[in-house]
Amino acid sequence: MAYKIEKTSITPRTNSMACLITRNQSFFESVFHTHPELELVYILESSGKRIIGNTIETFEPGDMVFIGANTPHLWTNNEEYLVGNTALRAKAMVVYFNPALLHEHFYQQQENISLSILMANSVKGLKITGPTKEIIAQKLVGLEGKTGIEVLVGIIDILALLSTSKDTIPINKELIQKTIKNHINDRIPEILNYVTNNYMNDLSLETMAQQINMTRQSFCRFFKTKMKQNFLDYVNEVRIQNACRLLMETDLAIFEIAYECGYKTVSNFNKVFKELKEITPVKFRQQTQIKI
Repeated sequence: MAYKIEKTSITPRTNSMACLITRNQSFFESVFHTHPELELVYILESSGKRIIGNTIETFEPGDMVFIGANTPHLWTNNEEYLVGNTALRAKAMVVYFNPALLHEHFYQQQENISLSILMANSVKGLKITGPTKEIIAQKLVGLEGKTGIEVLVGIIDILALLSTSKDTIPINKELIQKTIKNHINDRIPEILNYVTNNYMNDLSLETMAQQINMTRQSFCRFFKTKMKQNFLDYVNEVRIQNACRLLMETDLAIFEIAYECGYKTVSNFNKVFKELKEITPVKFRQQTQIKI
């Protein structure tokens, strides 16, 4: 059975817009889920696999990641944690922050632009490394046992540190958000919307050029200039992102997913999938069907 993404919300359960929780369990118990709160996870003990967005990676003590609002995620421990070994513990410090706590005008102020950029980038998931990880780890330990305004100030302090840090690595590298100026004559939004709604259909260069009344050569040059990548590379990114979603959320056969995502042959789908994800579709599905 493939994962279904469960939509949750942390704020009503904790009765707080910003909180620090220390988890100490036999193993991490959760489903593949999303929530509107930002989440910072620092692993103290245990190992296993984490899924953030479409990316599966291993985790171990010291692993620290920052996850944006509504980004699907899941931590699952290795098998030795699931068989009732009482000597093993799964421990983590987890920060939740609801961005609605601060008014949208706050994020629009010039001095807070770096925080807005951090939140935008965090939807890809960010792995925190280097000196920044060590400083945040110390700050988290210092927040244990604190309540109320002290916790809130401490969390905002951590977010401020992250917003200017160079020690973050995107976990999901494909489909990095492009900054698009909405000029009246800029056709890029129209093109991207068309791809989003029609990725399952024939999206050849000729088809797309005809759609926006350009020659094939002019369209290729226009898209490459604006987006810094080839049109067909972008189409493949969109198709494979949707393929990952179908592999995780449905029981459709591989050939059905290939056709659903616009590929005419399974062999071509497998080739493109492996080029972008460095793993086959079958292996990707197997790794996302870990039983909790």
